[in-house]
Parts: sequence; C-alpha cells; structure tokens
Amino acid sequence: MNAGEILKEPKEGTDKYQTKINAISDRLEEFVRNELARAQATGDPKKLEKSEKKINLFLEWLVIHTGYVENQDIPLPAVDVYDLTRGEIVLLDLGFNVGKEFGGERPAIVLRNSKPSVDQVLVLPMSTQKPKNVTDPIYIEIPPIPGLTGYQNKESATDPDNGKHWANVLSIKNLSKLRIKYPPEKLTIRTSSILDRISAAVISNIALRKKKNNKPKS
Repeated sequence: MNAGEILKEPKEGTDKYQTKINAISDRLEEFVRNELARAQATGDPKKLEKSEKKINLFLEWLVIHTGYVENQDIPLPAVDVYDLTRGEIVLLDLGFNVGKEFGGERPAIVLRNSKPSVDQVLVLPMSTQKPKNVTDPIYIEIPPIPGLTGYQNKESATDPDNGKHWANVLSIKNLSKLRIKYPPEKLTIRTSSILDRISAAVISNIALRKKKNNKPKS
C-alpha cells in the first residue's frame, strides 16, 4: 500500500479520519512484519537486533513528530535561551533518519541570530564520527568545546582527535525551535575562525557562482 492509497478520500458515508487511521495502522503493521521477516531470514542475531532497534526508533519518532504537529501553533515558552545567537550550540532532535541523513539527538551550531519572535533557527548539525574523506572541503573540523562530549578513541586517551566534532555544510537545516532540547547551560563556539570556515565552505560548495570567462557573445 502506497501513500496515495492511504491518503485517498474514502467512500461517501464513512468516517474519513478513522478510515485513514486504520489504513496507516495496517501499513505500520506491514512494515514491522516485513522488517522482522527480512532480518530473521538472514539467521543473524545482530541483524535482527538492528531491525528491532530501527522499528522502535521509528515508532517512537512517529509519536514525537505527532507532538510537534500538535503543538506547532502554540507560542513557544518565554525562555531566554530561545533568543539564539550565531555560534551558540543547541541540542536538536532530528528524528528518524532515512539512509545517511543525520538523525536522533545531536548538537548543532546556530548559524544565524534567531530572536524569540522567530520560531525557526538555521543550524549546522555536528557529529562525533570522523568522516572517512575528512579532507573533502564540505567537512569542518571543530575543536573540543568545553561542556560538550566529542569524539573519544577508546583505545587511545592521547588521540589528537579526542573531543572533536565534525560537520558537513551540506547538512545545514532551517528547523523549528520545537526540535531543540536545550542543554543545562549555554555553550558557544568561542572562536570566530570556525564560523568563518563554515561560511567559506558554504560559499565554496553551496552558493551559486558565476562561471569564469562568461563573456557575452559578439
């Protein structure tokens, strides 16, 4: 059953909302059955454990996302931290990821000032996983931030990468502040050079640029 079949208008005389709820419930049950069946067919306990975790995370995300939709028109609480400034660190709930997207709860850098009257914020999510092609210009290495747990090499306490984060400028997002899970204290990128590097990487890899030697035809 595809999304079009689930959301199509029901026949006249039926409760359209209950019809759609039932269709979505059936689709979720089908998803769980298929996911578990594929994992069980491999005979690999680790794959089964991974599938069970995937199912639980997805179902939990549906509940959380429903809460976001339910509360989206309610004014945000009058909390000082909702007045966000460029360079601050916030903890975000990015929800269930698809493929290699960032998902779950993770820290992110605020890239643009966001007043309390604005319900969205532009952020760059961070990861403690070092990229395989770390020299690619889309990646920004972020030195240890006091108060924030970064990368930890379990085999070497002296690894120079311990405490670091990495960010992919292609993952910049403009998100609702409802997704923010605020840390107990404000954390900030204390050096402007990191923010300058992010800006340069955005210009280099995302911003539209004019082609060189683009002279008008004579």
